[in-house]
Amino acid sequence: MRVYLDYNATTPIDPRVREEMNALFAEGALNPGSQHAHGRRARSLFEEAQARVLKTLELEKNHRVVFCGSSTEAINLAVRGSLAGVDQPKVALSSIEHPAVAQTVEDVAKTLPVLASRDGTLDVDGLGRQLEQANLAAFMYANNETGGLLPVNEIAATCRGAGVPLLLDCCQAPGKCEFDVREARPDMLVVSGHKMYGPAGIAALVIRKDLALKREITGGGQQYGMRAGTEPVVLACGLAKALELALAEPNLDRSHGQGEKLFAAIRDVAPNAILTIPDAERRLANTLHYRIPGLTSERQVIAFDMEGVECSAAAACESGAVKPSKVMLGMGYSDQESKEGVRISVGRFTTDKEIDFACAAIQQVLSHLLAKTPQATAR
Repeated sequence: MRVYLDYNATTPIDPRVREEMNALFAEGALNPGSQHAHGRRARSLFEEAQARVLKTLELEKNHRVVFCGSSTEAINLAVRGSLAGVDQPKVALSSIEHPAVAQTVEDVAKTLPVLASRDGTLDVDGLGRQLEQANLAAFMYANNETGGLLPVNEIAATCRGAGVPLLLDCCQAPGKCEFDVREARPDMLVVSGHKMYGPAGIAALVIRKDLALKREITGGGQQYGMRAGTEPVVLACGLAKALELALAEPNLDRSHGQGEKLFAAIRDVAPNAILTIPDAERRLANTLHYRIPGLTSERQVIAFDMEGVECSAAAACESGAVKPSKVMLGMGYSDQESKEGVRISVGRFTTDKEIDFACAAIQQVLSHLLAKTPQATAR
């Protein structure tokens, strides 16, 4: 038996999303730029997908949608496009942002970091100070690694008060928490298809109607002149369906219960295991991020995989060397501590039988590793 517990990395496509997409694939050629009947049908479907995304988010009045090939592309368009023409731009962002945001900002602007603490709490007062010199603010709704939720409504209100546009990276949030952007009303936000049981290769950049971004891809005037290329009709419809389902069927209590059972199993054999975000109200319901002092995540994840349990190490492995997690470093953890984080993320299709199997396998692995690692057991 193999158990997939890495839903924050990517999710399997929901059968209902696949069914809608397959029906559209069966219709044949769908190019919204064509003037004949098939083209008009494609244009109608694409515009309907844009409208469905806005309706689901309840942002129909003041926003519009540009579909991109990935959330990374969408974030690049948002950051680079909004800062084009700004002399020596500065961007406020948290110390725990995804590389899609952090590296893009570093490429084009001066970073104004807003620090997060060891339990994921954001220094909102520090945000106010950084906004005094910022041209843009970019923050995640939820952290992909720890599952920590940021205070997006407070962030948005602070940005509005300072007159600074806000980009919200929402890729990890739909279906994993009480996801709601009605109060925040960010200037720009991004959601990703494959993070919420939709297709890979599609993301939605939702932007205020009065914002015009300088396009990064040229060669056509599609999507309000901001993203050239034939519009991906079927993928857009798949994302719209996935977003609708994610907000309608989050199953938060079930996911939280499965995570609690997994962590209880871990603590049975490793009483010194520590949850990174201990407050369940401040993290994604599906995400369990922990560390065992003295025991690297690499050793655990490799051994778990050999026993049929698939999850993720927070630390990155580059050229055979384990690198500390940048997220954990950004939260104030040491280099050694930042090599110890393990992320387990359950999902819509995780069964109780799979959780039982995973608990037994994880306990077996940890018992073996701890017996060989006295320094971890002693802490």
